[in-house]
Amino acid sequence: MVPTAEHLSMGGPRTLPRTANTKTIVSTGCHWHYATLMLIISDYPNKQSARTLWYHDHAIHHTAENAYFGQAGFYILHDPAEDELKLPSGSYDVPLALASKQYNSDGTLFDPASETVSLWGDVIHVNGQPWPYLKVEPRKYRFRVLNTAISRAFKLTLEDPSAKKVPFNVIAADTGLMSKPVPTDNLEISMAERWEIVVDFSAYAGKNVTMKNARDVQADEDYNSTDKVMRFVVGSSVSSTAGNGALPGSLRTVPFPPKKSGIDRSFKFGRTGGEWTVNGVTFADVNNRILAKPQRGAVEVWELENSSGGWSHPVHIHLVDFQILSRTGGKRSVLPYEREALKDVVLLGTNEKVTVIARYAPYDGVYMFHCHNLIHEDHDMMAAFNVTSLANFGYPETTKFIDPMEEKYRSKDINEYDDKHIDEKCAELESLEAYTEPEKVEQALVEYWANGGKGPSTLVTSTRPASSSSSSSSSATDAASSTTLQTSSTPPSIAAAGVASSPPTITSAPKATSTSTRRDDKKTSTSSTRRR
Repeated sequence: MVPTAEHLSMGGPRTLPRTANTKTIVSTGCHWHYATLMLIISDYPNKQSARTLWYHDHAIHHTAENAYFGQAGFYILHDPAEDELKLPSGSYDVPLALASKQYNSDGTLFDPASETVSLWGDVIHVNGQPWPYLKVEPRKYRFRVLNTAISRAFKLTLEDPSAKKVPFNVIAADTGLMSKPVPTDNLEISMAERWEIVVDFSAYAGKNVTMKNARDVQADEDYNSTDKVMRFVVGSSVSSTAGNGALPGSLRTVPFPPKKSGIDRSFKFGRTGGEWTVNGVTFADVNNRILAKPQRGAVEVWELENSSGGWSHPVHIHLVDFQILSRTGGKRSVLPYEREALKDVVLLGTNEKVTVIARYAPYDGVYMFHCHNLIHEDHDMMAAFNVTSLANFGYPETTKFIDPMEEKYRSKDINEYDDKHIDEKCAELESLEAYTEPEKVEQALVEYWANGGKGPSTLVTSTRPASSSSSSSSSATDAASSTTLQTSSTPPSIAAAGVASSPPTITSAPKATSTSTRRDDKKTSTSSTRRR
């Protein structure tokens, strides 16, 4: 049995109830692309602004294996401010979880457990279906695009039947709505990133629009059909015009960190002595893996450098939302849509150096940052930072979770797994009131540091002008599995945010079996056709 420990970015049951405070039962630990939890998630406060989160396994040395076989899914937050924007919703708001798989000759999934470099995969999946199609109406749709692949990045385009690119707008990122829609005809998305796009199919009634992937994306291995993703089959009639109006010129006031010059810390993601390292250190080096100790609530600029040669590294920093300031050394600068967003994952392309800025708040304690190529992560390309405690900053805390290894919070074997024991543990954790008012904690920290660490002031985080209808709290959640759709004679439903009935369906293309039989780390394929 493979151990598991799930992460919200975001295991356990694949469907979460739609409540303001969600009580979720899990028999594993969990990284949510927002909080690291063990054994039982009691009350996840859902205090962030509306955004597309996801959850996946985070068991040390087994993350890639478990996530690859399906321990991952969507966790979608809504809020009133976003609802007021009248964006496409209901059956016109569709999560798309991308993945890249490799099959054995008997049609079973190849097991990545023995991989040490990357598992690129040569069969592209969307919501568990290889190269599927989705029937759409000739109107606007919102697509929440999540890359759940363990090693493959994508550069996506949409093409009409004449191979002409179809333009679209990027409206949201890992941490929710951007400051404004950004028009583009391509979207770069690395592992664990989320980008939300609005596509208008009104000009393509009765036609097909194909989502494609570029060749030679970063350092990824290119195979015969990795340029194909999925197809949209556009119908001829529209059943509802709700959410089909023009996009707002501004979406929200994004709480960017205050401007700051200089670089506080530098981290090199590389390969040292055959090991994946951060600043030459592996996560297995317990005595040296804490590489930074930012003060609680402080704003810092981190420089992230890809010094590993022929690989790219999507870097995920736990706890914080960060702003991308610069990207140099490779083929790209900061992408136009990246400039308008806060992120929790950023791609370090080949030879690239990226600077990011974040406020290390609201909580203190030890957190991780790591490469989200899960093969690299499983082989210790992960480090930690310790947000140091801060006394008398203006908020009366009653509970602290400083050390995740503290005995009373560690997972324990249980013999009786019933509602009574679960409810007792949930009540115990809820009574600690550890995460009930994160917005007040953060505001107290902002004021503390704005006043030079001496007390409250009126200075707040910098913002970019946008719609006044922004909000920092969420009122409801949807959860949709990214991996549990099954092929059958009836097309499976894809769980879309806010769908009460008749969700759109993604339909599998005719069954295709990968012929790749790669069994080592030398980027070889004995029987598949690949372009390189």
